[in-house]
Amino acid sequence: MGGKLTGRLDQRGFSIVEIVIFTSISLMVLAGVYDAYSTFFRGTVRAQTRARTQDDARRVLEQTLRELRMAGYGLPKATNPAPLSPISAASTDSIGFLTNDGGPVTSLTATATAGSTAMSVASTSGFQVNDTIFVADQATYHAATITAAGPSMTILPAVPVDFAAGATVTRQPRQITYSYAGGILYRDAGTGAGAQPWLADLGSLTFSYFDGSNNPVVMPGGDLTTIRRVVVQMTTGGSVQGPAYTVQSETWIRN
Repeated sequence: MGGKLTGRLDQRGFSIVEIVIFTSISLMVLAGVYDAYSTFFRGTVRAQTRARTQDDARRVLEQTLRELRMAGYGLPKATNPAPLSPISAASTDSIGFLTNDGGPVTSLTATATAGSTAMSVASTSGFQVNDTIFVADQATYHAATITAAGPSMTILPAVPVDFAAGATVTRQPRQITYSYAGGILYRDAGTGAGAQPWLADLGSLTFSYFDGSNNPVVMPGGDLTTIRRVVVQMTTGGSVQGPAYTVQSETWIRN
């Protein structure tokens, strides 16, 4: 009888105290594992976000410089009535420049005499009524608006001087503007849509200008026509992405 009773007692389950202790230890282990995983996960997210922000900063900088290199494309080289500058506005936190990348170009097929509003051109393809254009030769350019475009082109105001056959006719370049305000870089493509956010979470952005001899051109107040090199420096804000990241590059104005 005693032996059977002892065997039954040895087969008893866990006591409440043992269960509480086991559960407490398990919860502490799980809490430690969760904390380690959470720390690793947050670190991974921050690293990925920081890398993405840095990539975005480099990409935007490269595009900005690529467009700047085309500043002045399609702009007449003639200096009469006054030299035209590829850079139309400049300051330490904004820059505006003119470009006619991919715009239509044609030429006169006969002399347009002073005072005339009708011009014979090789083609009117790509030109539309109300387009603003330049008529230019090596010495002189004239700005006008197209009032009719068919086999020939009609403009106002009339040309002030004779333009011989071969003079170029181009659509006036659009102005592209980059500006920095409130931690955001904006881009205005000159299409009438206005400035659009281009890159956010910037801590700073600075434009610096130099002439053809690498002498600084202080803006505003300097001579826009002397700017030949532009340096752009931007710093990410360093908020949720981690430490701030600075990238800098430059370009020469080709045209």
